[in-house]
Amino acid sequence: MSLHVLFGSLALLAIGWLLSHIFACLSLPRAYGPALARWTDAWYIWKIWQGKYEGYDIEAHKNGSRKIVRIGPRMYSIDDPAMARVIYGISSPLPKSGWYDAWGDPRIPNHNLFSARDRAVHGLMRRKVASMYSMSTIKSYEPYVDSCVALLLKRFDEFAESGETFDLQQWMQCYAFDVIGEITFGRRVGFLESGGQDIDGIMRGLEDNNAFSTLSGVNAVLLPILLVLYGNPVRGIASFARKLQSESDDIDIKEKHGGETFLTKVQRLQKENPDEYERLRVQTLTLTGNVAAGSDTTSISLTSAMYHLLTTNGVAKSMYEELHSQGFCSNLDEHITFDQAQQLPYLQMVIKEALRLHPAVGLPMWREVVGSGLDVDGTHFPPGTLIGINPWVAHRNAKVFGTNAADFIPERWDPQHASSEKLAAMEQYYLPFGAGARTCIGKHISSLEMVKLIPELVRRLRWTATQERHDFYQQENLDDLQRLFDKYVLDESMAGRLHPGSDTRCWVTTVQA
Repeated sequence: MSLHVLFGSLALLAIGWLLSHIFACLSLPRAYGPALARWTDAWYIWKIWQGKYEGYDIEAHKNGSRKIVRIGPRMYSIDDPAMARVIYGISSPLPKSGWYDAWGDPRIPNHNLFSARDRAVHGLMRRKVASMYSMSTIKSYEPYVDSCVALLLKRFDEFAESGETFDLQQWMQCYAFDVIGEITFGRRVGFLESGGQDIDGIMRGLEDNNAFSTLSGVNAVLLPILLVLYGNPVRGIASFARKLQSESDDIDIKEKHGGETFLTKVQRLQKENPDEYERLRVQTLTLTGNVAAGSDTTSISLTSAMYHLLTTNGVAKSMYEELHSQGFCSNLDEHITFDQAQQLPYLQMVIKEALRLHPAVGLPMWREVVGSGLDVDGTHFPPGTLIGINPWVAHRNAKVFGTNAADFIPERWDPQHASSEKLAAMEQYYLPFGAGARTCIGKHISSLEMVKLIPELVRRLRWTATQERHDFYQQENLDDLQRLFDKYVLDESMAGRLHPGSDTRCWVTTVQA
């Protein structure tokens, strides 16, 4: 074959691909969105890279008044409460999109619970390990959490004595990671003991993995570039989990805390049914999965809760008063138990509002339209179209959460202030952990960590906020907090991952017990 024929054939193929791409883009429904997004994923990828996508998505949907926004040739962001159950409900026919493949081993289909797209396989895997993540089981891990809370408070006491500043979000992740180490392997990873050091670079590895999987999932063309930038971060996370497992084999778990960990339960499953253990990749679902997903998301939620609690006028005071009224501020000898925390309604509302205003996921949770297509607000989406709801957008829908949806108001969840119909509507569109059969399996772990730590930070420590919040939140200054707390210094916003793409950080100085 001559070079002329070869190049001519390649040119024809390129022209054919371009024409088919143009036809496909034109055949899909029109919708509001950047002009570039109609033809290429490049705009969406760039916004993710900048860390500014969720801000655009919120503005584009106009607090619920615009239901459909096009952000890619076949990708549409949806903000419609009526569609939440249709898209994510247990009986929804829409499967996860190919974006999720990037979150697992490409050589193994349905590699883990998050990346599994096959409903039957996902259901089988989830049922096999669901009991380990049930609320009753999670409560048995409370002694492990208590040990991490005590050590974190000790670190904060040391900061109080030295007057040293520290990054609050960093320490929230240290706490969350050590809790995961305790409940999964029976030992802390060592972040709290090490003074907040990134042990073996695992925190950086998790950040790299998030960026790698998020971007490569949008368009696999980016894979060579991302491999150069990040290497293979998944391999590092799996190796770190194996290291923790090997170092934990000689620990007498029951002697230490009187209960089992994920590791001991997984080992028992392996002995009982080794074939099923391997076929369902139980170790990947639990041990590696906990390490990969159990720290950064919880630390974001904790940081959001503390940020808003300490920078929204009256919130810290109300929580302190609730704790004081229950006698928790006069007796500091024991940790507040999980069951006791469930009886603190204002604490629960603060946590719920923090998760609403700053969910850990800032992108649409993509689903693929199948069958004969799907109609959304009079627009027909043909099979192959990707649609999804961004929790950041959903949680600012004014029709559901009110015209003050952008504000931190824990009382919006108070049954004494909101009707049962209003509360039901908000619950239906409340998506910090996903929805339906794909709800985050580890949400009870995150809840346990939050309700155990937040009241301890409020009742045992005094804080003073000294500067205004970041402009993104459009809030007033913090002078009122000085009447309640002292010896806390808060910079203008929380750490980088609190607001994706932000370089601002939260610093704390002189915590006084």
